[in-house]
Amino acid sequence: MNKQNKAKIGSSETTREAFVFNLDQVLPSFTPLNGEEMEKKRIFLEWFIGFVEGDGSFALRKFATLKNPKNQRPSLEINQKQPKALYEIKKALGFGRVISVSERKTGRNYYRYSVYKLSHIKQLIALLNGNLLLDKTEKRFANWVTVYNRLCDQRAELSLQRAVESRTEHYLLQQDLGEKITLKQSARELDLNSAWLAGFTDAEGGFYASLSANKRNATRFRERLKFYIAQKGEQQLLQKIDALVQAASVEKLAAKFSPADLEKTCVCAASLDAEAGDAKPRYCEKCVHAVLCESSHIGVRKDEIYRLELTRRENLEALVDYFDRYPLLTKKRLMFIRWKRLVLRTHAIRKTALESQKGMRRYKKLYASVGRIREAYNMDQD
Repeated sequence: MNKQNKAKIGSSETTREAFVFNLDQVLPSFTPLNGEEMEKKRIFLEWFIGFVEGDGSFALRKFATLKNPKNQRPSLEINQKQPKALYEIKKALGFGRVISVSERKTGRNYYRYSVYKLSHIKQLIALLNGNLLLDKTEKRFANWVTVYNRLCDQRAELSLQRAVESRTEHYLLQQDLGEKITLKQSARELDLNSAWLAGFTDAEGGFYASLSANKRNATRFRERLKFYIAQKGEQQLLQKIDALVQAASVEKLAAKFSPADLEKTCVCAASLDAEAGDAKPRYCEKCVHAVLCESSHIGVRKDEIYRLELTRRENLEALVDYFDRYPLLTKKRLMFIRWKRLVLRTHAIRKTALESQKGMRRYKKLYASVGRIREAYNMDQD
């Protein structure tokens, strides 16, 4: 889809102004970059925003002073089982630290990326302000900024005093916090022309592949491939992701047919709006609008945890195109590479498998490898 995002869903057209992350004032704060490096940095920051919304924590730490014994300071924390992505974040941003954490009570071992220094928190606020999409993270971020602004007021008061009485106050006085920060309203629109979904998928999404035997025919197997995202609350966001992938799928499928072919074969397009209320409208197999039939599912589990699942081939191919443009940065990228091979080469792989026992072993092994990667890195289980 182009930047002027005109999403076709069924026969109705909805023109949206593409969501553009407000990064122009943030990028110059990094090391001077040329045009190509600037674009790479922009893609990373979009990925980072999505990753923070999925796995980040807007933490508040004790920061007591003599005058304010219950004082707090903001910090950002991201926990991961594997440290590679966290070190990439530290390198790209140029600040923060990565530590190993072991919990005695639970026996859990993981890695944590954390940012405590107030000058770096100031940079993160500039990056995230007005660029968050989830309601719950926006509320937590607002509270985070309130605590930061309170420190700005306290620093202004300290600068008028003749003497500083505590180490905490001395530290605060040394910080260049600048003016209090005004919260910006998010544009609340998402498209597939940013890396936000890649970052959010690295945090909350996954890829699934399974192969089961056909009881009636030993030479046939049932193949299941899907992409999923689970999130507490935020049903509207999952619906928006679903609609964007569906629109990209329609464009991709429509490219396979000429307008003349569609006019001859598609008799349901004119009546699509009239049949919109049908749970399972029946369209011709060759119709481009068949992409909308049984192609996705948003279910709800306990505690309002919603789960988007996409299974139709055209949807999965559209996602492959997206993740090729905006790569994953965690270990899920390895799982995606295996999954992508199955999505794009299913027929060729199946044909090879049926020709020899060796091909069949490779066929089964490739499907099983996606699950093994998920289990090895303790990723979300299906």
